[in-house]
Amino acid sequence: MRDRGTRFSILLAAAVAFSVAALFVFHGGASSSQPSASPQSVAQAFAGAYVRYLDGEIPVSRLPDADAGVLQTAGRVIIPARLRTGQLTLAQLDVYDVSGAAARAGFGARDERHYLGATIALAHRGSGWEVVGLVPSDMSDLYAPPKIQRAPSAAQAAASNFVLAYVDYRAGVHRNPPGGLPLIVKQIADRQDPLARTTATHKPARLVKLELGPVTNGSVSATASLVDGPSTLTVLFIMQKEGGLWTASQFILSP
Repeated sequence: MRDRGTRFSILLAAAVAFSVAALFVFHGGASSSQPSASPQSVAQAFAGAYVRYLDGEIPVSRLPDADAGVLQTAGRVIIPARLRTGQLTLAQLDVYDVSGAAARAGFGARDERHYLGATIALAHRGSGWEVVGLVPSDMSDLYAPPKIQRAPSAAQAAASNFVLAYVDYRAGVHRNPPGGLPLIVKQIADRQDPLARTTATHKPARLVKLELGPVTNGSVSATASLVDGPSTLTVLFIMQKEGGLWTASQFILSP
C-alpha cells in the first residue's frame, strides 16, 4: 500500500514538472517567434493613426509609439471639418535612411481633392522603435489662395494719362508738370524724378506698354514703357486712390 502511494506521488510530481516545463517552453517559444517591431511597421502604424487623427476620427493621444514632443507637434494641426472632402486615407509610405538606431519616413494622405504629406523621424530606444520627430502636413494647401484685387480700369486710365503728361513735360512738349499727390509733385520740382536729367526731344511720347500690379491698401504700382523720339523709356511709379480718384503718388526710383 505504501509502495503504491509512493509511486502515485512520484507520478504526480512528474506530471506537475512536465506541465510547468511545457508552459515555460510554450511561452518562451511564442515570445521568440514574434518578430520585434521594425521601423517599417512602426512608421506604418503611426502614419495610419496620424491620418485618422487629421480626419478627426481619433484623439492625438492615440498616436502609437510617439514621444511627448511628437504628440505636442501633431496636436497643433488638424483638418477643420468644413475643409474635408471625403475620407482621408493613407496613400503612400516610404521608409528610408535606416541605420542601426535611426530611420526616417515620408507618407502622404489623400481625400477627394487634397494631398497632404508629412515626414517623421524614428529612433531605436530601449527595446523598440519610437517616433521622435514630426514635420506635420502643410494645411495651407487646403485653403483657397487669397483673391488678388486687380487694378480697375480707372487706375489704368489715370496712370496712362499721368505718365504721358510727365514724359511730355520732361521732353519739353508741355510747359507745366503733371498733377499728383504732394510727394510726386515734390520729386519733380526737386528734379528727383527718373527723367530729370534726360535731354528734351520736344516730341510727344508714345505709350507702348503699361502694367499695373495688384491693389494693396488703396495703392497700385505701375510700370510704363514709352517711346520718346529715338529713346525707349521705362518709368515706375505708384498710383493711390484719394477721394475716389486714382492719382500718382510717387516715383519708384532705381538705387
